[in-house]
Amino acid sequence: MSKGSQTFGFLQAELRVLLESMPEAVFIFDQNGVVAEVNAAAQRMFGYERGDLHGLSISALMRNMGVQRDGLPLQETNFAVSRALKGESIHHEQRVYLRPGTEPMDALITAHPMQVSGKGITGALVVIRDVTELYSLQRRLEDTERYLAIGQMAADIAHDLNNVLSTIAQATEVVEQQKNGNESDRRFFLAMIHNAVRRGTEIIQRMREYIRGGKGERLPVNVTQILREALELTRPLLTARGSIELRMQMPASIPVMANAPDLRRSFCNIILNAVEAMPQGGVLKVGCKREAGKAVVAIEDTGVGISPEARSRIFSPYYTTKAKGTGLGLSGARNIVQAHGGEIRFESEPNQGTRFLVYLPLMKDEKGVAA
Repeated sequence: MSKGSQTFGFLQAELRVLLESMPEAVFIFDQNGVVAEVNAAAQRMFGYERGDLHGLSISALMRNMGVQRDGLPLQETNFAVSRALKGESIHHEQRVYLRPGTEPMDALITAHPMQVSGKGITGALVVIRDVTELYSLQRRLEDTERYLAIGQMAADIAHDLNNVLSTIAQATEVVEQQKNGNESDRRFFLAMIHNAVRRGTEIIQRMREYIRGGKGERLPVNVTQILREALELTRPLLTARGSIELRMQMPASIPVMANAPDLRRSFCNIILNAVEAMPQGGVLKVGCKREAGKAVVAIEDTGVGISPEARSRIFSPYYTTKAKGTGLGLSGARNIVQAHGGEIRFESEPNQGTRFLVYLPLMKDEKGVAA
C-alpha cells in the first residue's frame, strides 16, 4: 500500500471517529440527494438503524421524520439539504420533527454543500441539533417572567391606587374640617376628589390594557400640564403637612409624546417621595425646561437626603427606608420614564435635600426637529 493510500485511509478513520463522537445528528448526502452516511447520534435521534437510513432519498427521509417549519410541512425544495445541494449554506434554522410514536422534537439545522475542486458540488453535510429541552426550559422561564411581571404590575397598581386613595382621604378630611368654612375652598377640594377618582379610573383602565397586551397609547401631551396635574393630585398631602412651601417655575408648554396617565403617575411618585422626605417641613421646588432636545423636569426637596449606602438601591423594587413604605414609588417612576425613552437622575446630600431630574425626548415636528 502506498504512503498516499495510507494517509487517505488514516484521514477516513479520523473523520469517522469525529463523526461518531459528535452529539449532534450528522447526515451526509450524495449529489443525488441520497443518504450516504450517518453517525450514531442520527440513529439514536430518529430511531433508525444505520442500514435503514443508507440509500434513503431526501423526500423519503423527511416524510418519515415529519419535518415542519413555522407549523407547516416543508416542501422538498425548501429542505436544508436540497438548498445545500444547490450551493446554499444554512445556519441554525429552526425545525420541528413530528416522528410517529414520539414526542415532537425541536431542532436547529445546519447544512453546507460539499465541494471537490474541479468537480463542483458532490454532496451535502447536514447537522441536526436537538434543542427540545432547551426550548422547554426557555418556555418555562418565559412563563415565570410573565407571572413575575403580573405580580409586579399588581403591586404597582396597588401602590398607585393607594396614592389616589390617600389624596381622596386627605381632601375629604379638609372638607370635613371646613364644614362652616369658605364655600369656594370646599368646591376646590371636592373638585380635587373628583379628579383623583378619574385618575384611579385611568389606573384601572391601564391595567386592563396591559392584560390585553396593550402598551398604552402615546399622544402629543404638554409635560408642563401633566406636572401641574400631578401636583394637584398630591396637594392634599402638602396641605395636610402645612409646613411645606411649594415653588414652581414652569413654561406654558413643553410638548412630548407620552402616555399621560403613566407619566402623571411617575411624577406623583417622585413628588410624594419628596414630601415624605420632609417630615418637619421644608421647600418643594418643581420646575420644567427645554435642554438639548429634551424636556427636563426637576423635583427638589430640602429634606433628609439620601444616604450614601442607599443611593445605589433607591430605584430597586421593594427597597425602602420608610417604616410603611413599599419601595415601589421610585422604581415604578423610573420604569415609566425609561419606557418613554427617557431617564431619571438624582443629586442628594444628607440633611441637605434631594433633586430628581427627569429627561424626556421632546416631540419632533414633521422635519424631525424638536418642537
